[in-house]
Amino acid sequence: MCENPWHHFPTSLIIAMRLTLVDNWNLIGPELEEKGSPSISRWFLTIIVFVGNRIVTNVLVGLMIESVSSVNDDYIKEKRQKKNLRNQKKREEL
Repeated sequence: MCENPWHHFPTSLIIAMRLTLVDNWNLIGPELEEKGSPSISRWFLTIIVFVGNRIVTNVLVGLMIESVSSVNDDYIKEKRQKKNLRNQKKREEL
């Protein structure tokens, strides 16, 4: 049975967040404070990254669904028109 590759996406997101926010936090934190940035909570950044990821994912899925449904609508309209033309020709023949 083939696993869906999307199942691995949350895992890769967690790894990326750990690399950027947790493991490198000792390097990032002091540098930000040196430049005059207020101290930022690690959890705050994690939540922002997670929420941003959810928003981007939902927008992309919405766009994919919209494009598929519009293509499907066009196909159904075309099929309906062909059927109407066929029926009209049959009526004219009778």
